[in-house]
Amino acid sequence: MREPVIRNLKMATKQIKIIGRFDNIAFCDWIFHRSAVLGLDISSLKHGQRSIIFSASGHSVLLDAMEIACSLGPSEAMVEQIYATDSELE
Repeated sequence: MREPVIRNLKMATKQIKIIGRFDNIAFCDWIFHRSAVLGLDISSLKHGQRSIIFSASGHSVLLDAMEIACSLGPSEAMVEQIYATDSELE
């Protein structure tokens, strides 16, 4: 079976901020796992008591998928708000 080919997609970087009630370490591990599945690069991940902020780089469609995945989060997480800022790569 042939793998699907993703063509003509813009490369971009998106900063995502997640606010809610969750285990920060478990959610960060989940973010790294999910980004690997989507083939995205994660950088500058920071977390506080009720928030996680990180940058993800890759194909724009896959970044949108990551944003949606983070809004749902792992099953034990209660995501209250999510903010995403796009910035295209040159």
